Amino acid sequence: MNKVSGDSQKYKFGKKKKNLYYWMGNPQDPYSLYTELSNYYDYNYEDFYGNCEVIKKIISQIVPPTQLKQYKKYLEYRNKSTHMDLLMKVAIPFFLAIITAAVISMLSFLDKNPSMINYLNNFGVLVIGFIGLKRVISFNTFEENRNRLLLLIISELIEEDEEKRLKSNSLY
Repeated sequence: MNKVSGDSQKYKFGKKKKNLYYWMGNPQDPYSLYTELSNYYDYNYEDFYGNCEVIKKIISQIVPPTQLKQYKKYLEYRNKSTHMDLLMKVAIPFFLAIITAAVISMLSFLDKNPSMINYLNNFGVLVIGFIGLKRVISFNTFEENRNRLLLLIISELIEEDEEKRLKSNSLY
């Protein structure tokens, strides 16, 4: 197998080049769509269809129509990434353990005439656990919904492109 020299990035703290196998674990967005959409502020928050059209315009300006299917594959790959699944599998039990410990402590203090400070401490831990659990779940849901919407818009662009091609082929 021949080695191909080309533009390869270096590790953050070393001079060793990344190989292709390393790249497969974390390919970068070839069109920087996330950056483009993150820097766009001129939209109406309540206009779902209008915002989808704006996103379609931005995507069609950045991604060539011939590359839409490949970009869709990239987005599907990123959506099925195990990073978020691992985060959920670790964070949710962690916050549930905090909540459970706080509830058990609060219930056990009811029998022993606890001081109000201990009760408030446990209540504070309980509230922090619930807030943390809610934040982790809402972050994951937000990320999944955003990526799902982006995939739907890309799919719609692919369908529109295929319809244009069929129409142009039928004219000849």
